[in-house]
Amino acid sequence: LWMIFLGLTVIGAGSIFYFQPVTRQGAFAQGFGLLAVLVTALPGDLSSGIEAMGVMDAELEPLEAIDDAPVETITEAKLSNPLNAGTTVQAERPPQIYQAADTRSKPKYNVTLTINFPNGLPADVDTLVRGDRIRGRLHNETTSQTYNLFKTAGGTVTPNGNQLVIRAGVPAELSNGRGRGTRTTRLWVRIETEGYTIYENSYEATLGRAVNWTVDMKPSRTPLFVQRLRKSYWF
Repeated sequence: LWMIFLGLTVIGAGSIFYFQPVTRQGAFAQGFGLLAVLVTALPGDLSSGIEAMGVMDAELEPLEAIDDAPVETITEAKLSNPLNAGTTVQAERPPQIYQAADTRSKPKYNVTLTINFPNGLPADVDTLVRGDRIRGRLHNETTSQTYNLFKTAGGTVTPNGNQLVIRAGVPAELSNGRGRGTRTTRLWVRIETEGYTIYENSYEATLGRAVNWTVDMKPSRTPLFVQRLRKSYWF
């Protein structure tokens, strides 16, 4: 937040030296117009919706093993005619193996986030989201992608008493798309709810292992806007 204030101050001072307004009315119109341009040009929220869970990594291994195997030399008798059992040929891999490898689901870290609210939620989730009284962000440190926990693109948010259960799939970044490369990442979560302390923490996730993450929110009487001044956004 301090960087925003500093940036606006510098831009405002620079515009005065450049445009040199004569009257206070002209200076106000110039500053207001400049601020409007900045707000329009800069998007307010870069996070996308949470995606559905993907297949477990174990289901992808057979495809990788087949794809990496050398071309097998087999007898022609196995292919067609038993009378030609003495000769050998190079057998091509079945084309469907390549099709399966190309069309399989992108590997994901499957996240089940259980958020506990000891005093319950102040209202239903839809009302809180519309009133900007609850926010949630999920960040993948490896890919630098951020997701809005309360905007769905296939993921689910399920109220359960004093709990919210969020299920989402976070796309993994692999060097060549065939299971090699970065198989672990650090996931970050930030949750803001009216009546509770802002929660921000991380989890070391590994492909093929479900992420079962439990968050216990702590009640607080400090307004959210004051907490945000003390704990600014970085993702």
